[in-house]
Amino acid sequence: MAGLLLAGASAGCSDDGPDEVREPPSPPPSSASTTTGPGESPTPRATAAEALDALLRAEQQGDHATSYRLLDRSGRDQYRDLAEWTRRRTQLPPVTDFTIERDHGRRVVAEVRHQPGLDPFTGLSAARERQSWTASKVGDGYLLAAEPDVEYLLPPDDEATAAVLQWAEALQACNQTVAESKQAVRPLYGVSAGAGRLCGSTAPLAAGDVTKLAGGPGSAELVAQYSTDALAWARVVPLRGPQPSVHVVVAPIGESWQVVAVYD
Repeated sequence: MAGLLLAGASAGCSDDGPDEVREPPSPPPSSASTTTGPGESPTPRATAAEALDALLRAEQQGDHATSYRLLDRSGRDQYRDLAEWTRRRTQLPPVTDFTIERDHGRRVVAEVRHQPGLDPFTGLSAARERQSWTASKVGDGYLLAAEPDVEYLLPPDDEATAAVLQWAEALQACNQTVAESKQAVRPLYGVSAGAGRLCGSTAPLAAGDVTKLAGGPGSAELVAQYSTDALAWARVVPLRGPQPSVHVVVAPIGESWQVVAVYD
């Protein structure tokens, strides 16, 4: 029982449903004019789609110098040299693949794919996300703004219910190995007396309606660890049967949901 409580319900000790929008960061204040170092001159492409294809292909290869040369004036005002741009791009999940979906001239859209996971430094690495980039006409070609609008392409919400019930049933059976296989992190974030009493319980289990994670005490640890982005991608499934009832928070890892936090 004690081992299960630690793995399945103890507090974290570290530091197709609707698409979810991740807000881009605000530009840092700039008190200096943009400078261009050797080899950093802009290289416009004939179309916005070609510019984005070149940028994402460079990012897929870890070639930030090439992708920096595809930024427009606003992007260079935001990231004033290659070093700043490199720092920003290394804070994001690496690009593993992409598909250009639409080119509207000043707006070009791509589905971008990553190795799925949850990392304390980069946050959620979604298996798939839709990125909408703003393009600027420069001479006979196009360059791109630095920060796209991003929509997480999440698994269907109703699949979160099955994931939570499987996790809870493993805890009821006192099967720590199976329970941990349904978790994205170990130990879980949050504290739950109800989850801690599941081992050996025979109470029938039922799940309520899936909702988005809201701000407040139940989400404080996740937000502290993964930023307010967690409010966009996390889902909460009320679990009835334990006493008291448990709110189980799940994260989209690849094409499935996994448990990351619990609270009563």
